[in-house]
Amino acid sequence: MRTRSGRLLRRPPDPRPDSLNWSALKPAVAPALHQAWQCAHQGNGHGVSGSLRADTGRCCKCGVRGVVTVRRIAFAVLVLCVSGFEIIPSLGRATGQPRPPCAEASSAFVAPMGMASTSDGGLLIVDRGLQALVNVDPTTGACRLISSDRRGAGNPLNAPVGAVADHESYYVIDPGEGAVVRIEPRTGDRSELSGKQNGAGPGFSTARTLARLGDNALAVFDIGLNAVLRVDTKTGDRSIVSSPTVGKGLAFVDAFGMAADGDRLFVADPGLRAILSIDLKRGDRKIVSGPDRGKGRRLQSPTRLLLVSRDRLLVVDAALKSVVSVDPSSGDRSVVSGGDVGAGPAFVIPVDMALVARKLFVVDLGRRAVLAIDPATGDRSIT
Repeated sequence: MRTRSGRLLRRPPDPRPDSLNWSALKPAVAPALHQAWQCAHQGNGHGVSGSLRADTGRCCKCGVRGVVTVRRIAFAVLVLCVSGFEIIPSLGRATGQPRPPCAEASSAFVAPMGMASTSDGGLLIVDRGLQALVNVDPTTGACRLISSDRRGAGNPLNAPVGAVADHESYYVIDPGEGAVVRIEPRTGDRSELSGKQNGAGPGFSTARTLARLGDNALAVFDIGLNAVLRVDTKTGDRSIVSSPTVGKGLAFVDAFGMAADGDRLFVADPGLRAILSIDLKRGDRKIVSGPDRGKGRRLQSPTRLLLVSRDRLLVVDAALKSVVSVDPSSGDRSVVSGGDVGAGPAFVIPVDMALVARKLFVVDLGRRAVLAIDPATGDRSIT
């Protein structure tokens, strides 16, 4: 803002407790923000396509330096972690050396990035900082190491960010290895299901999220290919399901979480601030909830999805710091927990969720913890 004389007035500091100025933030995340995130300066008319210069923190297009808050970088933190960067920021500060991997009791997480439920009622947590897959008892919070460099044979996990489970195996997406890794639940042994060494079809570029597609296939989103691929869990073979050249409709911008429902696949795209539906037979894409479809609180950075029923999706929104319910038929949205809905510890950077015996659990990267959510009230408690 300028006075009548043309003097430029400096913007006053942001008084909120979650604010961070660029000088405090830069040592931890500047190099990665330059590559992975968008302009944090608001009101410039190009927030989605702008980026911050790593050396100055100024917008590459308009040159303005603004206050960067944790709220605005919440999704950036997620992008950095799933893209294989070595620096993992935590509220603007880089983490130190990883803590010892999980033993047979509760253990602090370093960078919990993904969550899945198991057939025996447990919770799988993928921790990129520990480079490990752990099992958490949702009732007691006790933690058991499943696979890491200390348990299980095979190449160690590098930068694991997501997992799914079936009755026989666990599957981990590891952008650092450029592969989907199969893990034997009892021994923790690791083998490449699909990647550089196994599986025919289009090679992965930067595969970063996965979901189950029935009993014998996985869906994998690859940001480098900007495509959803089908991976056969028996052979590791890959085929493109939907991409700019396969299927009609709006192209992906920055897709993350996925959830399958019969012959369609729901995809959360924070770049579009929307939830898309993909026809698995043709690859066609359409928005089921977004800025121009559906009522309720607008999505900001939808990152993970959970299919509850054919008429209900749960969405983790890292920027809203909330879990949102979405009706895929109408696009209508309502907050389940977060913000002014629900009591208990507030979300900091919620990144994934899972259902166990109809109970909802959310893993929070900022808190490095698993939170139990009361679906009726939205109340939160740390497991």
